[in-house]
Amino acid sequence: MNIPHALLQRYKVLFVNRLYKNYYTALGTIKKSFSFIILFIFPFQIIYLCVVTRLHLTVACMKRWGLRASFLSADTNADAGQNT
Repeated sequence: MNIPHALLQRYKVLFVNRLYKNYYTALGTIKKSFSFIILFIFPFQIIYLCVVTRLHLTVACMKRWGLRASFLSADTNADAGQNT
């Protein structure tokens, strides 16, 4: 049985189109998931890094200059020199 060339060509085009469509659909899903990661998780990661870096620098400065955590002490007037 001999299959006509045009019919074979038509099936080949349909198969390739469906293959590309599935590929681009999967690619779109991957892009959406990456955009979700960038939009929702990445800012929280930046905030976390900023907080940790700030705490680390604060502790490093306190150790370097021998400062005490005056903001943790209850006697803030004595630190400000306003005790009477």
